[in-house]
Amino acid sequence: GVRDHFVEYFNEAKSHGFDIQGMRTDSAKEYIEKRTFVDWLTDRGIIQEASAPHAQYQNGFAEVTMQQIQNNVRCA
Repeated sequence: GVRDHFVEYFNEAKSHGFDIQGMRTDSAKEYIEKRTFVDWLTDRGIIQEASAPHAQYQNGFAEVTMQQIQNNVRCA
C-alpha cells in the first residue's frame, strides 16, 4: 500500500543523506485516513500537508515536487 511505498522511498532517501521533514499529498483517503500511514509519519516527525478537497490544480505541485526529489535521489 501507500505506507509500504513511502517507507521504501523514505529509506532510500535517508541512505543518500536526505532527511524528509514534510510531505504534501492530495486529499485521497489512502493519505489521510490510513492510521498506520499517518501514525508512521507522525512517529518520524514528518509533517503531512494535504491539498484542499476537489482542488485538482493543487495536486500538480505535489506531483512535480515528488518527481524532482526522486530525480535528485537517483542522481546522488
